[in-house]
Amino acid sequence: MTFGENLIRYRKDKGMTQEELAEKLDVSRQSVSKWENGDSMPDADKLIRLSDLLDASLDELTGRQVKLEPIVVPAPEVPAAPEPRPKKKLRSLLAALLAAALFIGGWLLPSPLTKNVPAEKVCVLPETLTAEGLSFGMNDGSGVTSLRFLSNCNAGEGRITLYPDSEGLPAMEGNAVYENGVWTAEFRAMANMTYKTLHFTARDENGNEKSVLLAEGLVFDRDGGLESWISKR
Repeated sequence: MTFGENLIRYRKDKGMTQEELAEKLDVSRQSVSKWENGDSMPDADKLIRLSDLLDASLDELTGRQVKLEPIVVPAPEVPAAPEPRPKKKLRSLLAALLAAALFIGGWLLPSPLTKNVPAEKVCVLPETLTAEGLSFGMNDGSGVTSLRFLSNCNAGEGRITLYPDSEGLPAMEGNAVYENGVWTAEFRAMANMTYKTLHFTARDENGNEKSVLLAEGLVFDRDGGLESWISKR
C-alpha cells in the first residue's frame, strides 16, 4: 500500500477526520488531503509526529517492507563412540541424545550474557540512492546548521558535503547518522557564502559509496545561518 492509503487507514482507525489530524499537526486540512491523495509528502518532522499520533511505525506508514532472511543452524556432528558392551547400549544411547540436545539448545536459545545486545546495523546500498523530506534546524548563533531527511538506505553512517559556488574554496563536510527512521547531520558553513550543492553519501561495510543530491543554491548570512535553499528531494 502507498503512504497515502496507509495514512487514511491509520487515521480512520484512530477515529480522526482530516481536520482533526491537521489541527494536531499544526497544518491545513488541504495538506493532509494532499498527503492522502499522493500529491505531496510530509517533511521528516511531520512524518515522525504522524507516527506518534497514529501509533504506527515509519515502516508501516510508508509501506516499506523489511525482508527477513531465515537463520539456518547446522546440526552438530557427534563423534563416534566405541562400541559399548551389550548391557550398556541403552544407557549410552540416552546419554548421547541428551548431549546432542544440550549442544543444539546452546545454539538456538539466547545466552543471558548476550541477551538484548543489538546487532550492528550496516547500510546495504540500493541500486539507486534516494532521499526526501529534507528539513533544516534553526541556527542558534553558533554557526552550526542541522538537517534531517529520509533515505532508502536505512542503516549505518554516511556524510553530507557542501560544495562552494566559488572555485578554490574547500568543501564542507559533516557526519550523517541514521537513528529512529531518520538521517540527521550537522555542518558548519562559512558566513556570507553561497554553496552550489549539498550531497548525501552513504557507504557500506566494504567501503563502497553512493551519493545523492539533496539541495542546491544554499545561501548563508553573516552569522553562518541558512537564509535560503532549493530542495532537490
